[in-house]
Amino acid sequence: MSSAAESGVQTALVEALVRNRAKVSELEDEYTKKIADITVPYKQALEALLVKRQPTLDAQPGFWAKAIASPSAPTRALLDETADLRILRAVKSFRVATSYQEGTDHSKLVRRITFTLNSNIFIENAELFREIDGDGATLAIGAVKWKVPERARQNSIFGKLFDAATGADTIKEAVDAFDEVFQNPQLFIDDDEAPRSGGPQQ
Repeated sequence: MSSAAESGVQTALVEALVRNRAKVSELEDEYTKKIADITVPYKQALEALLVKRQPTLDAQPGFWAKAIASPSAPTRALLDETADLRILRAVKSFRVATSYQEGTDHSKLVRRITFTLNSNIFIENAELFREIDGDGATLAIGAVKWKVPERARQNSIFGKLFDAATGADTIKEAVDAFDEVFQNPQLFIDDDEAPRSGGPQQ
């Protein structure tokens, strides 16, 4: 085969691969949209139920501290055994709110983790929050303001979660763990301690 013919075959092959890749991308986009069409309404309905049960759970003294610090909770491994367990005692309300950016697919998932705190010796803020997208990139943050020196809180998950310098992967992993506890806290506390909130279970 001549060099010209070989070059023509190679060009045709490259063009065929490019067309194939474009079709694959189209299918992937369609798949993503179909999944979003199913997932988003479900998540929105679930979010409405979580909002409805919030006052019931917040009214139980120490409820969120027990759930988050439970040995079986995915959050337990993230906690500093000294600072965080004491900070949790000050938690008045805890929430992970899920929403979707208008007109976008499920990859534009937005989650906002919020802690409302009673007065305590560790943190000045009455509220801590961080809002992230589906990749863990930060969209908004209420950074932590400490009352104690670094040596007293250097391993605190609150320091990582609410520090703008913490990487997206670390933040996403932590929010995933807290979100799991938030959605089904009854799985991580003793039955006799769980209020009958009627909250959803995935």
